[in-house]
Amino acid sequence: WNRGLMREIGRAITDDMTRYGYNGLCAPGVNLHRNPLCGRNFEYFSEDPYLSAEMAAYEIIGIQNFADGTPSGKYAILKHFACNNSEKNRFEGSSDLSERCARELYLRVFEYTVRKGKPMSLMTSYNRINGVFAAANSELNDGICREEWGYDGWIMTDWDVHASVAECIKGGSDTVMPGTYVSAAELAEQGVTREVAEKRAASLVRHLSKTENYKETKK
Repeated sequence: WNRGLMREIGRAITDDMTRYGYNGLCAPGVNLHRNPLCGRNFEYFSEDPYLSAEMAAYEIIGIQNFADGTPSGKYAILKHFACNNSEKNRFEGSSDLSERCARELYLRVFEYTVRKGKPMSLMTSYNRINGVFAAANSELNDGICREEWGYDGWIMTDWDVHASVAECIKGGSDTVMPGTYVSAAELAEQGVTREVAEKRAASLVRHLSKTENYKETKK
């Protein structure tokens, strides 16, 4: 429960990123300890949404801000959005749950962390949620995260997610990691409009322009 210590940990991580030449950290992870066999429990905080969110928010604040409150030029990537609680079949499995359960537990921790910590980026999970890949879930990414919570960062997928690039773009993801070439014609054939593509690209560039290495390159 030591918020100040979490902030100091975040600042120490920022020092390491500067030393090794990195902009961002793929952390913290705030999924809940609901299954002892979840392969990422070692990097998640707890079974409690409030405790997890408090710890993550202060770590993010420490990463993204210097002690005087000015931006550090580094960014945190909050993950895995959302409902990732099992290692078995994590690329294809579906976390099936009611809206009440999602909002009171699995989404509550992300909502609180987004509002308080303001992570510059957010990473989606591999799994489906009620049958729809999280990376391609417009209701989750555009509807709940951006419109309801007011999230203003960029959303990326986890590496090699099984949803298609077009599905991810239409579903609210700004970047598909680690990067796959798909022609504009192919995207158009799969229903990605120019308006949506430009919206995703603009979001990514707007936020990357705030990072340290980008600014150094522009100099």
